[in-house]
Order: sequence, then C-alpha cells, then structure tokens
Amino acid sequence: MKRSILFILIISIISLSAYSQTKENLLAKVAQSVGFLKADLIIGNGVCIAPNMVVCPISTIGKYSYGQVKLQNGKLYKIIGFVFADTDNDFALLKIDYDSAIPMKMATYELKIGQKVFLTSKNENGKLALTEGRLNDLKDFGAVKLIEVTASKQFQTGGLPVIDSLGNMIGISVVPPIVDSSLNFSTPSYLIKKSEGKTDNVKKLENLQPFWENLKRISFASRHKSKAVSEFLDLGVMKLNQKDYKGAIEKFNMAIRISPADADSYAFRGQAKSLLMMYKDALADFNKALELEPDYAEVLDMRGVCKAELGDQKGACEDWKQSYIDGYNPAFKLLEKFCDIDNH
Repeated sequence: MKRSILFILIISIISLSAYSQTKENLLAKVAQSVGFLKADLIIGNGVCIAPNMVVCPISTIGKYSYGQVKLQNGKLYKIIGFVFADTDNDFALLKIDYDSAIPMKMATYELKIGQKVFLTSKNENGKLALTEGRLNDLKDFGAVKLIEVTASKQFQTGGLPVIDSLGNMIGISVVPPIVDSSLNFSTPSYLIKKSEGKTDNVKKLENLQPFWENLKRISFASRHKSKAVSEFLDLGVMKLNQKDYKGAIEKFNMAIRISPADADSYAFRGQAKSLLMMYKDALADFNKALELEPDYAEVLDMRGVCKAELGDQKGACEDWKQSYIDGYNPAFKLLEKFCDIDNH
C-alpha cells in the first residue's frame, strides 16, 4: 500500500513538473513575440505577426503621429506606419523598421467552447505572465467578433495575446469592460489573419488619428442600439429580476463598453447600483443617462430617490415633479408623500 501511495506521489510530482515546464515554454514563446509600444513613454502592447509587422489596438496607438516598438532583444524600432485598420474590432497592423522579429503563429482551426487557453498579462514588476482559462463563448455581433474567456484573473491592458495549449495565438486582449470579473474579451486571430494580405500600402501613423476619433464615437458593434447592446441589456435585466445586482452591473458595464452613448445602459446600471445602496455612483449614472436623453422621465424619478437618500430633499422633489410633468405618473406618489406639492 505504501509503495502504491509513493508511486502516485511520484507520478503527481512528475505531472506537475511537466505542466510547469510546459507553461514556462509557452511563456517563452509568447515573450519572444510581444512588443511594447512607445511614444513619449510606454503606451501599450502589441504582438509580432510577421518579421516586420505588429498588431495592436487602435485605441492604444491611434492618437500618436510617431511611435516605436521595443522588442524582447531590448531594442527600439521605429513604426514606419500602418497598413490596415479595423475600427469595429479595434486593431491595426503596424509596419516596423525591422525585418527579423519573431512572429507568433496564429491558430487556424475552429475554436471550441470549453477549450483550455492561456491569458497573457503583466505582473506587478511589468513582466509577462500566463493565466489558465477556459473559452467561454464566441460572441458574434455582426461587425464585431469577440472571444469570451473565463479565468481567475482579468486583463488589465489590451494588445496582449491569448494562446492555446500549443502556443498558437487565438486572439489579442481588449481593455476590460467589467471591473472585478472573471470575464475577459479578445479580438479573434482569424480577423487579424484575414487582414494580412492587405499590407502593400503603408500609410503614415498620423493617418490613424481619424480611426481613433471614430472609435471613440461609435459603438463597438454598430452605429445604433445593436444586437450586442440589446443582448447585454436583456441579460442585465434578467440579473436584476433575480436580485443579482452585481451581476446586473457587469452586464450593463459591457453594454456601455460596446455603446458608450446608450442612455438605457446607464439608466439600468444606476438602478442596480441604487438597489445596492451605492447612491452616489447611481446618481452619476442617472446624470449621464439624462445628459444623453434629457426627457428620460423614469430616470428623473429614480434620480430623485437617490437624491432623497443622499439628503437632497429639494432636489428629489424637483426631479419627481419634472418626471411627472414629462409623463411618468408613478412619480406623483413620491411627490405627494414626501414633498410640499403646493410649493412644487
């Protein structure tokens, strides 16, 4: 019996060692292809996908007219310009003044829900690290495609690779839309790979600025309340009905990430925050919703509740009155109960 236990322990140790070694090998493979983008300072990350080509988020590099890439050999190489930009999916292909970079191989097979993947992140010392995760979903929002991964950690920066167990890149990370969550999102590699052939015409880096400005204005999914926004709003409302208010906030965060000018997303998120008694945060969301849609009577009603909870009785009564005037009849009950109607 003792021999059997000893044998099992030895096998376990060997297995763990092999796993650790595999992870180290994967990290080494990732590290040789990751570059750090620099303007005046280090501004973000990118991944070499060809000996003279780096892919990175437009949101990282788009506002700069000059840039460099620091590769793992420690040297800086000038960014000559960009050859392709996809505003919907937020990535650009940059041509660099170097033709011996070590490219990362991109996965060509069909991704499977549940498969093991590894997220690349930076630790406190700025060094690269890998975190194991599972491919949770493949989001298809029309123009926008996203890979959803569940892991114990969350991306803190964009432009870093997500890889499979063989070290093939399946996507690059996007900036996290959800705080304190196990969900991570990345732009799939096959979109990047499809753009590889469009690399003949090199444009000046400063010409990326209109793409960057456009990226700030438009939804990640479409120019209107898209399928993506509707899906996350529906999921958030479902969480609200289940009284999972933190879960609801995560879904509304994602809707805002996709479409930052959608008033409903702020209204619902404010409602979830108010139910968690996060009244100051809720007030900020209601203010934003009303900035986007000034006649949003239901939001005026909810903002009035927040103001009352924060001790601003006068402001609350003004909001309930305006909400009622704008056609939201339930506001009258609060107005009647807590306010001097004759003076309002």
